[in-house]
Amino acid sequence: MNLSIIIPVYNVEKYIERCIRSCYDQQLAHSEYEIIVVDDESPDGSVRIVHGFMKSFPNIRVISQKNKGLGGARNTGIQNAKGRYLLFLDSDDYLLSNVLNRLMKIAVPKELDILDFAANGVREDGSIVYSIRHQNCPEPVTGPEYFNCGHHNSACVRLYRTEFLTQHHLLFKEKVYIEDVEFNFKAVFMAQRIMSTELVISNFVQTADSITRSSNTSKNQKLIQDILQSVLLIDNYSKYKITENSIAYNKSRAKVNELVISLLKNLFSKSKNKELFTATLKALRAAELYPVQYMSDNHQRNLFKSFANQYWIFKHFYTLKTRIGS
Repeated sequence: MNLSIIIPVYNVEKYIERCIRSCYDQQLAHSEYEIIVVDDESPDGSVRIVHGFMKSFPNIRVISQKNKGLGGARNTGIQNAKGRYLLFLDSDDYLLSNVLNRLMKIAVPKELDILDFAANGVREDGSIVYSIRHQNCPEPVTGPEYFNCGHHNSACVRLYRTEFLTQHHLLFKEKVYIEDVEFNFKAVFMAQRIMSTELVISNFVQTADSITRSSNTSKNQKLIQDILQSVLLIDNYSKYKITENSIAYNKSRAKVNELVISLLKNLFSKSKNKELFTATLKALRAAELYPVQYMSDNHQRNLFKSFANQYWIFKHFYTLKTRIGS
């Protein structure tokens, strides 16, 4: 079997039928791939809808588990996958028609560890909001070479060789947001054969309840704490696993600092908790990640970095914003 499609399911009965149907709108024999639906203790009718498909399609499996979050559900998929390659597909997203066969015709003959592909962010009506494109790399290179040119954080824009993930014990952190960041930081660097294709494979639907659009105070606080955890983990990996002699070293340090800027932006825009502000800056200082040293190619990010690096000014405006909002 060439491919396992892993679909975590939690409270997505509005979207899951479209997602599953897109997996069958492909030029692949059912014997060539499987669909692993991981029921992460979904409280709605999502799994019932999937069971309806199982009556007609023998290559769907449902694995039910106690809630472990998106990362934990993906881990269950990895550990149960029978396919040579695996693809992560979120249940509110969907594949374009007749793309999987083209993807496999690239990955299998070239014996790739990872194949990056393009995707679109779309509204509910299918209109495109943004596009994800990777660096131009039409032939296999090593992970450090690819890493040095930059990579996208999402796990849903790449095809992984299953044995590559299991050999390197690559798993997601459970019950955290942005679980993709640390996972792909390591996976891309470790790959021996990685390349990209311009093929657009999937559509990412921009839903109103996305964590990046959430106004829920507790969710936003957890997001900030999870970004901080991810920053510290990849900072540690970058310092101790990627040597200064590696072609990927400078890019790895830039990637860490870029994530620090993202953390500070989320802290400033999504939080009004003074204790969280103080604890976050203290942790960054202890890791020697604040003030931020990284110079971004993005002018607006550099402006924010300059603002955030002035601690007393940054703290003053944060406190003022907190008072106004209270």
